[in-house]
Amino acid sequence: MGVFGLILIFISLLPGVMSEGWSMKALPRRAISSSCVIIPCSFDFPSHSYTALHGTWFKYWYKWKYTIAYTKDPSYAMATFVGRAKIIGDLEGKNCSVRIDSLRAEDSDVYYFYVDAEGYTDHTFTEPVRLQVLDVPDKPVIVLPKGLQEGTPAHIICKCLYTCPDNHPNLTWSELLTSSVSSITETGGEVSAVLTLNPSFKHHGQSLSCTCDYPQTNHRVVNSVTLSVKCSPRNTSVRMTLENGKMISLSCSSDGNPAVHNFTWFKISQGKVTNLVLAGQTITVPYGFEEEISYYCESTSILGSSQSLPIRIPTECRDSSKWTVGLLTAGIMLSVFLAGIFIFICVRKRKTATEERVSGTSDIALTPRPLSVKHQGKQNVLITEPRNTNRDTTSEGDTPAPWGLSEGAVGGDAGHGNPDKPDNLLYANPQVFRVPSGDGSVHREEETEFTQIRFKQN
Repeated sequence: MGVFGLILIFISLLPGVMSEGWSMKALPRRAISSSCVIIPCSFDFPSHSYTALHGTWFKYWYKWKYTIAYTKDPSYAMATFVGRAKIIGDLEGKNCSVRIDSLRAEDSDVYYFYVDAEGYTDHTFTEPVRLQVLDVPDKPVIVLPKGLQEGTPAHIICKCLYTCPDNHPNLTWSELLTSSVSSITETGGEVSAVLTLNPSFKHHGQSLSCTCDYPQTNHRVVNSVTLSVKCSPRNTSVRMTLENGKMISLSCSSDGNPAVHNFTWFKISQGKVTNLVLAGQTITVPYGFEEEISYYCESTSILGSSQSLPIRIPTECRDSSKWTVGLLTAGIMLSVFLAGIFIFICVRKRKTATEERVSGTSDIALTPRPLSVKHQGKQNVLITEPRNTNRDTTSEGDTPAPWGLSEGAVGGDAGHGNPDKPDNLLYANPQVFRVPSGDGSVHREEETEFTQIRFKQN
């Protein structure tokens, strides 16, 4: 082709090189419904003389361009954007930033920028800018350092969405010991708060939260993280468990992050410490015998180690069979004692019931039987069972012999045949009668009524 042909090709490429001088930079935005958004924008174009610069923001609608903001004629825009969208950047300073107020869900779209340099040319930038309108703000983003380590100060960052100067979010941290908010910055559509923390083992596993409040839209969003603080082992302790036979299980536990990776056991006997050269969280040892024996463990991680307090093998655990026999004997003795008390109570109740029954049946039964006694010249004549009460007055001083008649003092033994058994006691109630005789004289008679009292013995 020769040198001349190469020069022609170089000249033909110059317009293309000059067109590459047009450029624009704008960041996509996520904004909140009912709030506002500012889309920052900057552009550049080839150095050339022009009389004025005008800019236009637009979006496509079925391949048609619809203007939302125009610097030359602000009223020339879509009806839904009139009064809500305007270019706030200084075009002469190559700033094409735009602001949209009272955002709606349908405002989510892709937008383009067009520049018109009067007296020179116009140019449409093909780089799109995406806008997303959210009903609810994004949750805060919490940025933790790569690793929190005990004793090493750390900075924790919380970021909240921030696209509108009129709706500045307020950031608050949950309270933590040895922490403070050091700074708040605004960059790239976000507001950030930095928390300075001096981590300790007390922070390990705790929850840290950041809250963003938006006063214009009354939104509140919260996010939280669980802190993981690296710390050396601590709170090392030994737990003892009695097993069957004559063995004891010892288990070592410890707090630390990262977790303990090695356990070492030691034995104390007669004041001498012996390394058992046993590695494991749980070991099994025999009961102590004559001397007192104690054990302790040491937990180790990559950050350090920690020892537990010694735990002594109790002396009462030296012979478990004796304990078993002793407990069994005590149980038997207690059972016998309780049984004796129960039997005594039962016998006592039965005896009391019997005495009450005997006392009730030994009461005196009184059986009254009327008896009569006639006194004619003789005193104290007893009639036990009178058969005939007719009086014979034919002769003075003679009395017909009644059935079953016996003599004796009133109230004395009734029945002289058996003086040891006074079966009947008679009590008299004398009455005096004057009875006329056949010769005209009057004879005096006494009639006494008796009540017979019989004692019945059960």
